Amino acid sequence: MKKQQKWLVWIFVVVCLGGVFSVMAYLAHNRDMSMWTDKVGTMYQIFVYSFADSDGDGVGDLQGITQKLDYLQELGVNGIWLTPIHSSQSYHKYDVEDYYSVDEQFGTLADFEQLVEEAHKRGMKIVMDMVFNHTSDQHPWFLDVKTNQNSQYREYYALNDQSDDEFLLNGPWHKLNQTDYYYGYFGAHMPEVNLDNPLVISEWQNVLQFWLEKGVDGFRFDAVKHFYNEGELKIINDATQQAVSVLQALKKAAQKVNPQVYFVSEVWLGTSAMTPYYAGNDGLFQFDLATSMIRAVNRGETQYIKEYVENIQRFKTVNKGAISTNFLTNHDQTRVMSAVFEDKQRAKLAANLLLTLPGTSYIYYGEELGMTGMKPDERIREPFLWQTDGNGLQTSWESIEQNKQTPSVEQQQVDQTSMYLHYKQLINIRNTYPQLISGTVEIMKAADKFIHYTVENETGTVHVMHNLSKEACEVTLTTVNPQGIYGTIEGKTVKIAPLDSHIFLEQTK
Repeated sequence: MKKQQKWLVWIFVVVCLGGVFSVMAYLAHNRDMSMWTDKVGTMYQIFVYSFADSDGDGVGDLQGITQKLDYLQELGVNGIWLTPIHSSQSYHKYDVEDYYSVDEQFGTLADFEQLVEEAHKRGMKIVMDMVFNHTSDQHPWFLDVKTNQNSQYREYYALNDQSDDEFLLNGPWHKLNQTDYYYGYFGAHMPEVNLDNPLVISEWQNVLQFWLEKGVDGFRFDAVKHFYNEGELKIINDATQQAVSVLQALKKAAQKVNPQVYFVSEVWLGTSAMTPYYAGNDGLFQFDLATSMIRAVNRGETQYIKEYVENIQRFKTVNKGAISTNFLTNHDQTRVMSAVFEDKQRAKLAANLLLTLPGTSYIYYGEELGMTGMKPDERIREPFLWQTDGNGLQTSWESIEQNKQTPSVEQQQVDQTSMYLHYKQLINIRNTYPQLISGTVEIMKAADKFIHYTVENETGTVHVMHNLSKEACEVTLTTVNPQGIYGTIEGKTVKIAPLDSHIFLEQTK
């Protein structure tokens, strides 16, 4: 009888626990992310070293960003993605030495807290870059591993004592000491951590909770496709699913502090290979879509809009709350203006394509000025151009080489034909018409260098047309009482200039 009672107790416990886990899963899956899906339409990526220098040392810093929040608010962006701000020997900070600190070049924790507070006053979100694939070789864990053969942190990294030539060819292995090698995909100064170790996961969870308690709204995760590399000698059954499991564990801990925490990841893969990662993310940067939009501008190809619609459908099979994450370029890629052959009208058209797609669109700092830049990396990360005389908190850590002819903010704010005012206009339209952030796209036409689609939600229907041709075109409208938003309507005829767009609201009465 006692045995039977014990079994009944265990069954009861299992049922209860199952219910608890089911509720937790339900809440996690059904959390309210409407602020992100309905309000955060445009994010602004700041490469911190290059943006704004408040203390005159030539390097961008947090106080500089705080002092320029009014500029970003006037531009109309809804949030900021900061490249890494943690202690690091490099200028880019993607090799982190201390995940709980702010690099002294950028300021202090108090400076960061002030930035978050001031951003929130202006209705802006703060997204931090998190580098959890690897640490710096100067991180205390790794320094201990190098000096202590019995270090407790040996299991925190991908180490091996094989030294034969065939083994060393199987990936980027680097010599740790006389007997051991460590895996560093991005270089010897960035040793890969062992994400199979629950102690590492626990530490990363603590890091996220620390910054969430400082007021951070979300995180951008770096190099997620490298969480499990074949050459690391980890036990890999399904590298994608294992990486997703890591992200899910991180999100579970992060939601304890902020249930609406936003996760977006860099998974630099083709769309099909990238899609499963939505199981652990709210957004994933669409690299294929970015390439297709540049091709649309340069070659008149219309495929990108079909890709966009198909991608959203694909993403939502994995995550019903998936947010389309759109961009044209970032800190690792050729700048938009250079990608479109420094053609100002093409660059404006690229902005039109980006900023009329529902989801969250990311702008790389300086994109709104038409800054140019091609590799090496330093040339795509040149100082932001505040004033013609180089003042106004302009950084000087790197000389300006590829943007000597690019007009500054000061010049562009008074030039009615400037890139800056064009971006400001499109972002304002995006903020005014919520369809362009959270609507559903229906393609009306996508052929012959011409695109027409509608974006609809409960507030109404917006029509978007793009002329990808070098020739002007005319379109006869069949909608009732169209209200022009971008471009002009003469009666029922829309005239669209070469490489330009037209946007109008469909009136129901």
